[in-house]
Amino acid sequence: MRSKSTEPIASSDFEELDELLLTSSPSNCAQPSRSRFGVVPSSEPNSNAGPKLDRRSSGLFDIGRATVSALKNLVSGTQILDASEVQVQEALEAASLSQAELDFTQQELKKSRSECRDLKEQIRALQVDEAALEAASLSQAELHFTQQELRKSESECGDLKEHIRALQADGQHASLEAVIQRLKADVQNAQETIRRLKDEAEAFQTERANLLGISDQHSAYIGNAHAKIDELMQQN
Repeated sequence: MRSKSTEPIASSDFEELDELLLTSSPSNCAQPSRSRFGVVPSSEPNSNAGPKLDRRSSGLFDIGRATVSALKNLVSGTQILDASEVQVQEALEAASLSQAELDFTQQELKKSRSECRDLKEQIRALQVDEAALEAASLSQAELHFTQQELRKSESECGDLKEHIRALQADGQHASLEAVIQRLKADVQNAQETIRRLKDEAEAFQTERANLLGISDQHSAYIGNAHAKIDELMQQN
């Protein structure tokens, strides 16, 4: 920013200059001495001096006033120009700061949107896992029903064994042999069914334990995701 210092012009200087111009003769003005304004009044009156200048008449005095007025206008215009340059510089600095704040806000907004998208993807994945867990719960109900049927079959096998013993006691060997063969086949089928159901039950228990662990983790993730979404919504 430009800085210019100006010294104000005293009105007494112009008044003194005016008096000197009015009282000096042309011969004295032609050979000035080294005084303050370059003009020294004559010590002796000169009868050949011209007429006095009137302060109200047009001429050199009016030209001096116009020059002083022009100088004042020039100084005032320079001060206005300096003030305008300061205002422009401040406006540019404010605009630069506002642009930096806008860029930072846009970056934070993009980051928040990206985090929201990631959280939504996690929530969708958790919802899929919850659906799988519900399906596993249905499988648990089916397993419970199968176990009840297995216990019922074992009870029926016990009843058949009691019936065999009763037939053996009655001596009905022919029919007893056929019954024994049928019962053996039934027992073998029942044992195969039991082994298969036990294997399925063990596999289901293992899968259920894994799903319960995943469900606990997903519940924690869902809680954290909702908390993060609430925090991001408050920030935006």
